[in-house]
Amino acid sequence: MGCDGGTIPRRDELVRVKKKPEQKNKVADLAAKWKLCAITQEPLRTPIMGCELGRLYNKESILEFLIDKSKFENASGFAHIRGLKDVKELKLTDNPAYQKETAKKGDSYIDTQTSPYICPVVGLEMNGTYKFCFVWSCGCVMSERALKEIKSEICHKCGKPYSTDDMVVLNGTETDVDELRTNMEKRREQAKLAKKSKKAQKHKATDVSQATEINGESSSKQPKVETASSSASSSGIPSTNGKLTNGISDKKIKLPNKPSDSKFKMANGKQGDKAEKMSSGCVLVTGGAGFVGSHSVIELINAGYSVVVVDNFINANHETMMRIEEVCGTTITNYSIDLTDKSALQDLFSKHKFTSVIHTAGLKVIGESCDVPLLYYRVNVCGTINLIEVMKEHNVKNLIFSSSASVYGPPEYLPLDEKHRTGRGIKPYGKTKQCMEELFKDLCKAEQGWNIIILRYFNVAGAHQSGKIGDSTQGPPAYLIAYCAQVAAGKRSEVVIYGNDFDTHDGTGVRDYVHVVDLAFAHVLAQRKLEKECGLRIYNIGSGQCYSVLDMINAMSQSSGKQVKYRIADRRPEDIGSFYCKPDLALEELGWKATKGLKEMCEDLWRWQSRNTDSSPIR
Repeated sequence: MGCDGGTIPRRDELVRVKKKPEQKNKVADLAAKWKLCAITQEPLRTPIMGCELGRLYNKESILEFLIDKSKFENASGFAHIRGLKDVKELKLTDNPAYQKETAKKGDSYIDTQTSPYICPVVGLEMNGTYKFCFVWSCGCVMSERALKEIKSEICHKCGKPYSTDDMVVLNGTETDVDELRTNMEKRREQAKLAKKSKKAQKHKATDVSQATEINGESSSKQPKVETASSSASSSGIPSTNGKLTNGISDKKIKLPNKPSDSKFKMANGKQGDKAEKMSSGCVLVTGGAGFVGSHSVIELINAGYSVVVVDNFINANHETMMRIEEVCGTTITNYSIDLTDKSALQDLFSKHKFTSVIHTAGLKVIGESCDVPLLYYRVNVCGTINLIEVMKEHNVKNLIFSSSASVYGPPEYLPLDEKHRTGRGIKPYGKTKQCMEELFKDLCKAEQGWNIIILRYFNVAGAHQSGKIGDSTQGPPAYLIAYCAQVAAGKRSEVVIYGNDFDTHDGTGVRDYVHVVDLAFAHVLAQRKLEKECGLRIYNIGSGQCYSVLDMINAMSQSSGKQVKYRIADRRPEDIGSFYCKPDLALEELGWKATKGLKEMCEDLWRWQSRNTDSSPIR
């Protein structure tokens, strides 16, 4: 101690030692990879998705990322995800011993290292202790040990064949990721080459067909009577008799309740006054690459309308537009725009002079909406409000809105008419539709000049007769009939029937199904109704016919020639026995009725399913 009364300094004050960097908690980092979404770091919840680099994601996080990447600071790290086709829904095996962290007090012990999923072959937990991987072609998840112990080229979970290049290591090392990236690039290059080859074969087939037709015409000994419409086709002008500019026949299959071509043609082969009036304006179709949107675009073009398509192409791809153009024999202007991007919509409306809008865009899976309601409200409600505001700015006040029968909830009486109460006991998806319906009612009361037609779709089924356009054949089907088709195709093992004790003709639930082509033509008739300044109108779009789950299974078995397997399970609390509509108002005011029955729905869907195992559009 010094004379100044000070203290002897401590050794750590005299000797400066460089601070050691904080050690990473490797256990915590590892646990995070297996329990948190790679993009948002939120807890993983089903459906869980995997990318080609082996990372895990929540499906809603992927959708949010694809809708607006600017919201994510680390977006560059996920640049390899360009659409939903770049991720795969994982088929996981539940761990029966897993205990959720529900203990709040007391002595109960929760093992935070346990995993809700295990290897279906050897039972190892998927928590990072052991290496796990999934098969890219089918999405089945299993441990690496299972692959080593039981060597096979058949998936241990679903029984489908796979190659070693199909294996994606989950949360692998840097070396694993480098190898996965190489496989990803190789896979994408092969897909690109296959697409080019397919296109080349299609052009080759077209050339052969064209040459055959020309040779057939020149060698014909019979005198040829050339009508005005056929001369229009040969001169390079698309005519209304189904001949395209290249001379290849592409006859359109007409619905019986469609107006005859003779009403819209003059003697010189040109379209008449009514057709000219219809095509004088331009119709914007949102979601035009989707299931309903794509079929509606075809019917509008067949009816003489000029169409522009917008789609964010998250649940569809650009090949859909090529197929629509092929079916219609014309080029279609289309833009990749998300309705949540208001500035992009404003630019679009500044570029085109639209006379009306058919709004089919939106998220539509009822079960999924219960898991991610915020996403559904943002896309279905906020996106629609953006559209309405931009329409108002550009004085476009004619709208056809795709609504849903789900707005009705459990029926108070049957058949359902448009006066039935809405909004009772409905899921988030139905609530987004009802929310917009109420907005449109208020808008038409508050502001003059609006003409809005709301179409309440019942269960949409079938596909285009050409076999070139339909709903997705990939991923979980959104409709019962599509599920039946995938079982018939061997993509799924069986259909689960929830309840066979309902008060129906065979004990299984009955629903109202409408063919997608019939539904699409309803948009054409609604468009004509808009031109008469109709104000606000609401229509049920259904067949009014009841088909049970067993009816659908039997019809698909007959159409496909394959037995659709099924099993009976207990009915769920929210299941309804019967749900069908009275479509009389649509017939009375639009002149619309469903013309295609269950047989045609199944035949057209099976044609699409059997020809397009990896095709678009998707939900």
